[in-house]
Amino acid sequence: MKDGSTEAMMAEAVVRPLSLAGTVLGGAMYVITWPFAKLGKADTAEAKRHLLDKPYEATFKRPLGDFKRLKEIKEER
Repeated sequence: MKDGSTEAMMAEAVVRPLSLAGTVLGGAMYVITWPFAKLGKADTAEAKRHLLDKPYEATFKRPLGDFKRLKEIKEER
């Protein structure tokens, strides 16, 4: 499937809602665990990156039909 093709755009009907669900669930997990991590003086930056930033970027910042960028987001550290 070529990025930006009609098939890629149709696949977005599945991928975007899943990314949105990941953003919502990751956000909820981050909010619940953040106070405990702060009490334990743990660094929460990496958790925020994985639970909030990556799903948010995949859902709202990635161009429609750009699955190459989706793979890059997943592999970023």
